[in-house]
Amino acid sequence: RINDDNDSGSENNTKSKTVNIACYSFINRKASFSFDNVDLSFRVTWEGCSGSKELESRVNESAKVLSKPLKSLKEKIKDNERIKELKDDIVKRVRERLIREYLLENIDKGDKDTQYEYALMCYEGKGGGKDFFASRKYFKLAAQQGHARSQLKYAYMCLEGLAGDQNNFIFREYIKKSADNGDLEAQGKYKMLCEKDKNLA
Repeated sequence: RINDDNDSGSENNTKSKTVNIACYSFINRKASFSFDNVDLSFRVTWEGCSGSKELESRVNESAKVLSKPLKSLKEKIKDNERIKELKDDIVKRVRERLIREYLLENIDKGDKDTQYEYALMCYEGKGGGKDFFASRKYFKLAAQQGHARSQLKYAYMCLEGLAGDQNNFIFREYIKKSADNGDLEAQGKYKMLCEKDKNLA
C-alpha cells in the first residue's frame, strides 16, 4: 500500500512519498515461496527480478524456527491435505516475519504508513508476538502525523488503557481527528458520542 496524498506539489509530501515507496516496494514486490518436501526447506523466487541473497538468508533463518513443529509432525500425520495446510501456514508466517522485520528496520525514517503497518502487526501478533507497547507507541506517532486509521487505533488504546494510561479525553480528541480525516468507522463513533454529549457537536 503506497500512500498518495493529494498535495503532491509540496516538498514535504515528495520526501514522504520517497520514503514510503522505498519501504513498501519490499511488501508490494511479487515473490513466491516454495517448500521442499524432502528436506523441509524454503526457497524464494522473485517475479521479474533477480534473486536476493539477503532475502534467501532471512527466509532460511525464519524457516528453521517456524518449521520445527512441522518436522516433528511429519512422521505422525499421514493426511497429505493436513500437511499441506501446515506448510502453507508456515509460508504465510515466514512472509509476515520478513515484512515485520523490514518495517522495523525502516521505521526511524518517520513515514506514517510504515509506522501504522508496523503498529498493526505488533497489535495483531503478525510476524511475531503481540507487542501492545510498540503498537501504542507507533500508532501515536503516525496519528500525530495525521494518519486517520492510526488516530482511531490510538484512540481506542487510550480508551481501554492498553499498554498505557486510560484517558477518555485523548480518546475523544483522536476519534474526532480520525473522523475529520475521513475514517468512516471514526465518523460513526464520533456521531454516537455527539448524540450522547451535545457539547461535543
